[in-house]
Amino acid sequence: MKYTILLFLFFGFFQDSNAQVVDRYPNVQRPSQTTATIAWRRANPSTGTLYLGTTSGIWSDSVSTGGLDQKHFFDLVALQANTTYYYQVKSIAPNDTFVSAIEQFETAPLALATKLSFLAYGDCGYNNAIQNQVAGLMEQENTDFAIVTGDVDQNVGDNYDDIFFGVYKDLLKRECHFTCIGNHDTYADNAATYLDAFYLFSNNPANTERYYSFEWGDAKFVCLDANLDYTTGSAQFNWMVDEFKCNDKKWLFIFFHQPPWTNAWSADYYIPFSPYFLYQGDEDMRTDLVPEFEKYKVDFVVNGHSHCYQRGDMNGVQYLITGGAGASSLDGNKNSNAPNLSVEIYENHYVRFDISGDTAKYVMINGNGQRRDSVMVIKPYVHYSQNISSTNVSCFGANDGQAILNVTGPKPPYTYLWNNGQTSANLTGLAPGSYQVAITDSVGCERMDTVVITEPTALPTQITSASGAYVICDNTPLTLNATGNFSTYSWSNNATTSTIQVSTPSTYSVTAYDALGCASIPDTVLLSTGNSPTGSAFLYTATNLNTVFTTTSIGDSYTWNFGDNNTSNLQNPTHTYAASGMYTVQLVVRNLCGSDSISQIVTVGGNSIQNTQAIETLKLSISPNPFSETTVMSFKNPKQVSFDLMLTDLQGKIVRTYTDITSNRVQITRNELAAGTYWYHLNSEEIHVSGQLIIK
Repeated sequence: MKYTILLFLFFGFFQDSNAQVVDRYPNVQRPSQTTATIAWRRANPSTGTLYLGTTSGIWSDSVSTGGLDQKHFFDLVALQANTTYYYQVKSIAPNDTFVSAIEQFETAPLALATKLSFLAYGDCGYNNAIQNQVAGLMEQENTDFAIVTGDVDQNVGDNYDDIFFGVYKDLLKRECHFTCIGNHDTYADNAATYLDAFYLFSNNPANTERYYSFEWGDAKFVCLDANLDYTTGSAQFNWMVDEFKCNDKKWLFIFFHQPPWTNAWSADYYIPFSPYFLYQGDEDMRTDLVPEFEKYKVDFVVNGHSHCYQRGDMNGVQYLITGGAGASSLDGNKNSNAPNLSVEIYENHYVRFDISGDTAKYVMINGNGQRRDSVMVIKPYVHYSQNISSTNVSCFGANDGQAILNVTGPKPPYTYLWNNGQTSANLTGLAPGSYQVAITDSVGCERMDTVVITEPTALPTQITSASGAYVICDNTPLTLNATGNFSTYSWSNNATTSTIQVSTPSTYSVTAYDALGCASIPDTVLLSTGNSPTGSAFLYTATNLNTVFTTTSIGDSYTWNFGDNNTSNLQNPTHTYAASGMYTVQLVVRNLCGSDSISQIVTVGGNSIQNTQAIETLKLSISPNPFSETTVMSFKNPKQVSFDLMLTDLQGKIVRTYTDITSNRVQITRNELAAGTYWYHLNSEEIHVSGQLIIK
């Protein structure tokens, strides 16, 4: 298992120029589920190396400083929650090598762990006999950590090695003692030495370690600096309220040095105009802090300052003063009547807390190891939970989505404000979209949640026809088909099948429905009428090889094939041939209803002298002409040249052909030809002759 060790070096710290730096044994600071700090100090500047692992003496990670320093600390990250870690430190200085014993500590448990234990003590003393006696008793306790209620240095706040790190060395090497600043800790330098000695959390906007919070299992601890401004509206007050407001730990503790109420202060302190004139606690705490403790349901308020043990409860809040860890303990005010204190014991002591599920118990143990008082608090608790269940829109374009918000927690009632303006927990009739809700509890904690309502993909249907056109041609009914696999259909003409036939031009629309009744996107088409092109014809005018073609046929498109591998899409094109001759020209006229075509023999360059002389030599005759059933075309063909004969109507449409004629006559029968005038075209490689043929 690998861990990340971050190295920070301090090359300077507050120290009286005349004070001697002494060795400070390794100690555990600010542990959490995934982090911890190991710190130590040497009298002589030295290197620092930390070894770390989850098995004693087997090190999976290590880190060292780059130079010599007296003060060493290593921030460990990426640790595992609820895990025992073993560590050893080593420092090497000229003529001095220090290797600690193998020590151990535990990271904080998982967020909702139901069991924890810790010590509470304060006003530590002067490294006097009773302090060491109480410390020896605490050392025998097996707890997770401790909270210290201030006056860590009972003198003036400049000697934490003799009074704290030395006395509690065997406790601090295995567990963190979270401290708060007492008034004595500020006398020498406004707590500068204190802040240099400890590594505490700084999870506040001021980024200061003077006040902070931490969590351990299902408990939250808030530490204040009662020597700073804590009154309503101050930075510390606002931070405290923010810590309280959205807390969802079952057990909520706050600890700081000076208490809101206390007994015990003797007449020696009743000096007019002094901070302790008629002192029975800090009055502005009673007016500014106590209402917040009650509002946010703080479970325990733990203080020091008074060198005794006092406790009681008021309005659901347990108040505890534990300031007898080493300083003298005397009752100097036997007639005080603090409203929240019911038990007073004037003995040196410490307090042990044990929490298991809904039960919190603490016991006061005096300097002789006697259990002198205990308190048990049972607190049923429902952790905060929010969940949105949703039903998406059933059909594309519908507004029948739902969002059902379920909120449970310890601070009802809850109010709701959705981004659509609704204030109920449940929303119905929703269109597709994203819906965000602000959930506010009875003390003003606001939490957000979001639900996304979706809709099915739009069901497509399209009206199609076999030709792809929406035209009723030649009075023939048009078949329309609605695409898609649907259960039912609804046409604008009241038809209910997927396919319909229509014969009237109009606007037609269809909506299809699936098995769930979801409608498709409607489709609409506009039908018109039309006729297929018929009677296509064209005329041409040939001047030498240049030919102009014109047609009166009406269509959407025109395709000309000039018979010489050239084409045009113009309605009335002009084409220049490469050589004179007879060409079969085809015109195809198209519209939405169909197409019609005509082919016609076009003679270009036909007025040449050679062609004229050849026609005279041919001596062509048709008899009879006009005719009723049969006629004969005769011509001279002594060399048996191959001719082709083509008959066309007056529009140029080919109605009959005769090919490979090598004789000198052709019999033409009427057969299917109607009465009327026709053109004949007799062609060979050298001769091109045309004329009229009339059928009676």
